[in-house]
Amino acid sequence: RFGELVSGLKALGQILQAVLIGAVLSYVLNPVMVFFERHLQKAFRKRMTDEKRIRKISRSIATAGAVLVFLGIIAALLCMIIPQLIISVEHLTSTLPGQMQNLMDRMQAFSRGDTPLAAVVREIITNGTAYLQNWIQNAFLNQAQDLMSYITSGVVGVVKTIFNFIVGIIISIYI
Repeated sequence: RFGELVSGLKALGQILQAVLIGAVLSYVLNPVMVFFERHLQKAFRKRMTDEKRIRKISRSIATAGAVLVFLGIIAALLCMIIPQLIISVEHLTSTLPGQMQNLMDRMQAFSRGDTPLAAVVREIITNGTAYLQNWIQNAFLNQAQDLMSYITSGVVGVVKTIFNFIVGIIISIYI
Protein backbone atom coordinates (compact mmCIF):
# COMPACT_ATOMS: atom_id res chain seq x y z
CA ARG A 1 0.00 0.00 0.00
CA PHE A 2 2.89 2.35 0.66
CA GLY A 3 4.05 1.99 -2.95
CA GLU A 4 0.57 2.90 -4.18
CA LEU A 5 0.56 5.96 -1.93
CA VAL A 6 3.93 7.08 -3.25
CA SER A 7 2.89 6.57 -6.88
CA GLY A 8 -0.34 8.48 -6.19
CA LEU A 9 1.60 11.38 -4.67
CA LYS A 10 3.96 11.41 -7.66
CA ALA A 11 1.00 11.57 -10.04
CA LEU A 12 -0.56 14.36 -8.00
CA GLY A 13 2.74 16.24 -8.03
CA GLN A 14 2.96 15.97 -11.80
CA ILE A 15 -0.60 17.21 -12.15
CA LEU A 16 -0.06 20.15 -9.81
CA GLN A 17 3.38 21.05 -11.17
CA ALA A 18 2.01 23.65 -13.59
CA VAL A 19 -0.20 25.18 -10.89
CA LEU A 20 2.71 25.37 -8.45
CA ILE A 21 4.95 26.95 -11.09
CA GLY A 22 2.21 29.48 -11.81
CA ALA A 23 1.75 30.29 -8.12
CA VAL A 24 5.48 30.78 -7.59
CA LEU A 25 5.81 32.92 -10.71
CA SER A 26 2.88 35.11 -9.74
CA TYR A 27 4.40 35.56 -6.26
CA VAL A 28 7.81 36.46 -7.71
CA LEU A 29 6.45 38.69 -10.47
CA ASN A 30 3.95 40.53 -8.26
CA PRO A 31 6.39 43.30 -7.16
CA VAL A 32 7.35 43.97 -10.78
CA MET A 33 3.70 44.03 -11.80
CA VAL A 34 2.78 46.40 -8.95
CA PHE A 35 5.63 48.72 -9.95
CA PHE A 36 4.44 48.83 -13.57
CA GLU A 37 0.81 49.18 -12.51
CA ARG A 38 1.51 52.12 -10.22
CA HIS A 39 3.41 54.03 -12.91
CA LEU A 40 0.88 53.19 -15.61
CA GLN A 41 -2.02 54.39 -13.45
CA LYS A 42 -0.26 57.73 -12.97
CA ALA A 43 0.21 58.07 -16.71
CA PHE A 44 -3.37 57.04 -17.52
CA ARG A 45 -4.92 59.38 -14.95
CA LYS A 46 -3.54 62.31 -16.94
CA ARG A 47 -5.44 61.16 -20.03
CA MET A 48 -8.51 59.28 -18.73
CA THR A 49 -11.16 59.89 -16.09
CA ASP A 50 -12.82 56.50 -15.64
CA GLU A 51 -10.99 54.99 -12.61
CA LYS A 52 -12.27 51.45 -13.19
CA ARG A 53 -11.02 51.45 -16.77
CA ILE A 54 -7.67 52.90 -15.68
CA ARG A 55 -7.18 50.08 -13.16
CA LYS A 56 -8.23 47.43 -15.66
CA ILE A 57 -5.98 48.64 -18.48
CA SER A 58 -2.99 49.33 -16.23
CA ARG A 59 -3.32 45.88 -14.58
CA SER A 60 -3.40 44.15 -17.98
CA ILE A 61 -0.43 46.03 -19.34
CA ALA A 62 1.52 45.66 -16.07
CA THR A 63 0.92 41.90 -16.03
CA ALA A 64 2.09 41.57 -19.62
CA GLY A 65 5.11 43.75 -18.81
CA ALA A 66 6.05 41.64 -15.78
CA VAL A 67 5.82 38.44 -17.83
CA LEU A 68 7.91 40.04 -20.58
CA VAL A 69 10.53 41.10 -18.02
CA PHE A 70 10.64 37.54 -16.69
CA LEU A 71 10.95 36.05 -20.19
CA GLY A 72 13.64 38.61 -20.98
CA ILE A 73 15.64 37.56 -17.92
CA ILE A 74 15.30 33.89 -18.92
CA ALA A 75 16.38 34.72 -22.50
CA ALA A 76 19.36 36.74 -21.24
CA LEU A 77 20.45 33.88 -18.99
CA LEU A 78 20.15 31.40 -21.85
CA CYS A 79 22.12 33.76 -24.11
CA MET A 80 24.91 33.79 -21.52
CA ILE A 81 24.90 30.06 -20.73
CA ILE A 82 24.48 28.46 -24.17
CA PRO A 83 27.53 30.08 -25.87
CA GLN A 84 29.75 29.12 -22.94
CA LEU A 85 28.41 25.57 -23.05
CA ILE A 86 29.08 25.36 -26.80
CA ILE A 87 32.62 26.69 -26.34
CA SER A 88 33.28 24.16 -23.57
CA VAL A 89 32.00 21.22 -25.61
CA GLU A 90 33.95 22.33 -28.69
CA HIS A 91 37.11 22.69 -26.60
CA LEU A 92 36.57 19.27 -25.04
CA THR A 93 35.97 17.58 -28.39
CA SER A 94 39.00 19.22 -29.96
CA THR A 95 41.42 18.49 -27.12
CA LEU A 96 40.19 15.09 -25.91
CA PRO A 97 41.71 13.00 -28.74
CA GLY A 98 45.09 14.65 -28.23
CA GLN A 99 44.91 14.14 -24.48
CA MET A 100 43.96 10.48 -24.92
CA GLN A 101 46.81 9.98 -27.38
CA ASN A 102 49.20 11.71 -24.95
CA LEU A 103 48.04 9.38 -22.16
CA MET A 104 48.46 6.30 -24.35
CA ASP A 105 51.95 7.45 -25.44
CA ARG A 106 53.00 7.95 -21.83
CA MET A 107 51.62 4.58 -20.77
CA GLN A 108 53.33 2.83 -23.70
CA ALA A 109 56.61 4.59 -22.97
CA PHE A 110 56.33 3.61 -19.33
CA SER A 111 55.41 0.01 -20.13
CA ARG A 112 58.46 -0.44 -22.45
CA GLY A 113 60.77 -0.44 -19.48
CA ASP A 114 62.04 -3.63 -17.84
CA THR A 115 61.02 -2.72 -14.31
CA PRO A 116 58.49 -4.81 -12.39
CA LEU A 117 56.17 -1.79 -12.35
CA ALA A 118 56.24 -1.67 -16.17
CA ALA A 119 55.15 -5.32 -16.28
CA VAL A 120 52.25 -4.51 -13.98
CA VAL A 121 51.25 -1.57 -16.21
CA ARG A 122 51.39 -3.82 -19.30
CA GLU A 123 49.17 -6.38 -17.56
CA ILE A 124 46.70 -3.68 -16.48
CA ILE A 125 46.53 -2.33 -20.04
CA THR A 126 46.02 -5.81 -21.49
CA ASN A 127 43.38 -6.81 -18.93
CA GLY A 128 41.66 -3.42 -19.12
CA THR A 129 41.45 -3.56 -22.90
CA ALA A 130 40.07 -7.10 -22.83
CA TYR A 131 37.53 -6.16 -20.15
CA LEU A 132 36.43 -3.07 -22.09
CA GLN A 133 35.99 -5.05 -25.31
CA ASN A 134 34.04 -7.74 -23.48
CA TRP A 135 31.84 -5.14 -21.79
CA ILE A 136 31.10 -3.38 -25.09
CA GLN A 137 30.28 -6.65 -26.88
CA ASN A 138 28.20 -8.24 -24.15
CA ALA A 139 26.83 -5.74 -21.64
CA PHE A 140 26.66 -2.45 -23.50
CA LEU A 141 25.06 -3.71 -26.70
CA ASN A 142 22.56 -5.77 -24.72
CA GLN A 143 21.65 -2.73 -22.64
CA ALA A 144 21.38 -0.34 -25.61
CA GLN A 145 17.61 -0.73 -25.67
CA ASP A 146 17.39 0.16 -21.98
CA LEU A 147 19.70 3.10 -22.59
CA MET A 148 17.51 4.38 -25.43
CA SER A 149 14.46 3.96 -23.20
CA TYR A 150 16.10 6.07 -20.48
CA ILE A 151 17.11 8.74 -22.99
CA THR A 152 13.61 8.83 -24.49
CA SER A 153 11.94 9.10 -21.10
CA GLY A 154 14.37 11.87 -20.16
CA VAL A 155 13.54 13.84 -23.29
CA VAL A 156 9.81 13.33 -22.69
CA GLY A 157 10.29 14.52 -19.10
CA VAL A 158 12.07 17.67 -20.26
CA VAL A 159 9.33 18.40 -22.81
CA LYS A 160 6.64 17.87 -20.14
CA THR A 161 8.47 20.23 -17.79
CA ILE A 162 8.76 22.90 -20.48
CA PHE A 163 5.04 22.50 -21.23
CA ASN A 164 4.21 22.76 -17.51
CA PHE A 165 6.39 25.86 -17.30
CA ILE A 166 4.51 27.49 -20.18
CA VAL A 167 1.18 26.56 -18.59
CA GLY A 168 2.56 27.91 -15.29
CA ILE A 169 3.27 31.26 -16.93
CA ILE A 170 -0.31 31.36 -18.19
CA ILE A 171 -1.63 30.41 -14.74
CA SER A 172 0.52 33.12 -13.14
CA ILE A 173 -1.20 35.68 -15.34
CA TYR A 174 -4.59 34.65 -14.00
CA ILE A 175 -3.62 34.45 -10.33
